[in-house]
Amino acid sequence: MLQLETFRDSGFFRSIPPIDADLGELATGRHPGRTDDRQRAMACNLGVAIDDVAVGLLVLRAAERKGLGATLLL
Repeated sequence: MLQLETFRDSGFFRSIPPIDADLGELATGRHPGRTDDRQRAMACNLGVAIDDVAVGLLVLRAAERKGLGATLLL
């Protein structure tokens, strides 16, 4: 969140609503995330690779639970 606030102080991302939690808080369960279907979540990843890894793992697990996706042979 600190990186986003630094950018906001520089004049960027001014229209983003107040931040309730960061990705680490959501991934570890310290923050519950959305509590009803009317709420929306937004990610603002600003070049921190660990965010990409954490989000990728969450997306993969969600897709696996739903039986979605395909294995690519590289």
